[in-house]
Amino acid sequence: MLKFEFSDRFLLFSYFVLIMFIGSLLLMLPISWEGDGKLAYIDALFTAVSAVSITGLTTVKMEGFSTFGFILIMLLIQLGGLGFISITTFYLLIPKKKMNLTDARIIKQYSLSNIEYNPIRILKSILFITFSIEMIGLILILICFKLRGANISFLEALFTTISAFCNAGFSMHSESIYAWRDVPEAIVVVSILIICGGLGFMVYRDVNNTIKNKKKLSLHAKIVFSLSFFLIIIGAILFFFTEMHKLKAGYSMSTLIFNSIFYSISTRTAGFNYLDNSLISGRTQIISLPFMFIGGAPGSTAGGIKITTFFLIVLAVVKNQNGNGYIIGSYKVSIDSIRFALLFFARAIFILSFSFFMLLFFEGGSGNWKVIDLGYEVFSAFGTVGLSVGVTQDLSFWGKVIIIFTMFAGRIGLFSMAVFVSRKSRFEEFTRPRQDILVG
Repeated sequence: MLKFEFSDRFLLFSYFVLIMFIGSLLLMLPISWEGDGKLAYIDALFTAVSAVSITGLTTVKMEGFSTFGFILIMLLIQLGGLGFISITTFYLLIPKKKMNLTDARIIKQYSLSNIEYNPIRILKSILFITFSIEMIGLILILICFKLRGANISFLEALFTTISAFCNAGFSMHSESIYAWRDVPEAIVVVSILIICGGLGFMVYRDVNNTIKNKKKLSLHAKIVFSLSFFLIIIGAILFFFTEMHKLKAGYSMSTLIFNSIFYSISTRTAGFNYLDNSLISGRTQIISLPFMFIGGAPGSTAGGIKITTFFLIVLAVVKNQNGNGYIIGSYKVSIDSIRFALLFFARAIFILSFSFFMLLFFEGGSGNWKVIDLGYEVFSAFGTVGLSVGVTQDLSFWGKVIIIFTMFAGRIGLFSMAVFVSRKSRFEEFTRPRQDILVG
């Protein structure tokens, strides 16, 4: 007889699906949409999934949403941005029950081993960090506009603040952050919020423990800080040289440098545009792909395979194994971490390949887009980046479905989607004969 068994991540899977479904229905209400015509359900669903998965891709112009619609999208972004730890912990607190071993594994899955998995403490910590940074960012943005003598509504400032910290890339303007071009200081604040959101709550906790107890930073925090800085610098340099032709088109050197830095920060899951993204060169699109794929840190609002996964894969390639692990300075990384990183990477490649070929099948025949344009859109969706070269708004029904699936897979996480049905075998206590398979 078949026995249905769900993985520990099924709770996360079903919870996020529920939020997306309710959000899509609410966006269908007349009070949410005041644009031309009636909002199609596929577009409402696309927007809800994009908001909860904190991607930022849209199939309709943002100006079409009403004030209620913007508030709803902002709440969906916040729910998605708080991350798996806070969502799961909050859910566990509702029934006021004791945490069993399964619940403990769910919480610990998204925590560092040296951090307690008391649900109340984790929830308070995450909420405090999130709302504190967002409050500071909101105040700074309002001050920047005030000093420039420019006008901005409180809702737009709050919407952009939450969108930036959650690495969502949503803006109340179709031209994205370029609408703030006369207030560059506010764009700098947005850049800082993006970086803060992509570091991960575990890093903040580790920094706090380091300051209080005067201990060294964990290897995890060191990797996150160093790789984040490295990727921003390298990305800015590469983007600058691939877009140098814009100097002849009338762009100033300062504008190009500013855009290169901002684009480097935004490409790793934020998705804001400072200039018209549809005008970037093919070389810039190609260079953007690995940055989108890598993303931010684990336990953060960022997507992608995460920079620690990227680090472990590079480590396995360039260093020789020492015993049952890899030596990094005074630390030793277990072989299990490497294996999990490789498995995670392989699954990510599979989802990307599947999504790309399906999108190419449904949209490639139209002749409206180059192959690199479709690839750029898929990587942007999987990495929950939200940058687009204009493909998304012209997608067919099935093209939208494919991007919805890709956004969902990229945000909820590859292993968090592992809902499966298995059969208990009465013979599982016996050792099965070993067989080797030739490789290469």
